[in-house]
Amino acid sequence: MRERTYKIGQLSRKTGISVGRLRFYADKGLLPPAERSAAGYRMFTDTDMIRVDLICALRNAGISIAAIRNVLSGSASMTGILELRLAELNAHIRKQRRTAAVLGAVLRSPEPASGDNMRRIWTMTSISATEYNAAIESFIGKVAKDDRVDTGWKQRIARMTQVELTDQPTTAQIDAWIELRELLNTPIFVQQMRENARDTFAQPLDKRAFKRMQDTILPQARDAMAEGLEPSSQLGQTIARRYLEGWARAIKVEPDKTYWERMRRKHFLHKPNMARFWDLVFTIGGNTRGSEPDPVWMWIDEAANLLLAET
Repeated sequence: MRERTYKIGQLSRKTGISVGRLRFYADKGLLPPAERSAAGYRMFTDTDMIRVDLICALRNAGISIAAIRNVLSGSASMTGILELRLAELNAHIRKQRRTAAVLGAVLRSPEPASGDNMRRIWTMTSISATEYNAAIESFIGKVAKDDRVDTGWKQRIARMTQVELTDQPTTAQIDAWIELRELLNTPIFVQQMRENARDTFAQPLDKRAFKRMQDTILPQARDAMAEGLEPSSQLGQTIARRYLEGWARAIKVEPDKTYWERMRRKHFLHKPNMARFWDLVFTIGGNTRGSEPDPVWMWIDEAANLLLAET
């Protein structure tokens, strides 16, 4: 049975869509006329009426003309297009929630128009998982471009810096993102981190050697602490030397003058920078470092600092 045909004005009345809009869809290739009348008028069918409903539904959902054209032509799946749009909407909703949270915090502030608050509001236009990941990836690329950096370093840092950005960030999280973004774009910080990567990750870590060192040093330090000995004590300094020499074996280098210089840079120059970097990353992700630092390792670290300062 032949389908009924309609002129564009009749199709407009049946669908409730203006003639101008139908012409626009037709001109864009979304609604090609089934045929033309003897007088040259565009003619449409009941199938085209269903097609108009589909086009309007997708447009109301925010799907682009190009994407709809791909769906109608069969070059893209409806499921894929809808999943993509849903992801876009969810990202937009999360961003709006973050913005609302910041505006609420700003309005509760005694000085809503302060420079800090204006910077926080501006930050809400850019903070997103995409921008965060792009900033971290760019930073890692700058740091790891040196051939002397172990190839595994990049993967480890990328894995450890993965965070879940909350929809309702606290003021501390926003401020952490502001500081981190500035830090990642500071040339001297990037250079310091490159030097840290060279010093710390120039050679792959021998995990078995490191574990042997750890299994030896930790009980010794724990016993020294139980006896009330300070890291500066003779035993404390002996343990520190064993610890640092164990590190040398773990990274397969000689504990010579060059190595001790590397370790001094690691402890006195790089460690504060890395500590701040990780504090900001953990704050952005809404986490702390998980628990308080192990007091035994803190004791060993202090002993190592004292030994390095004197060596």
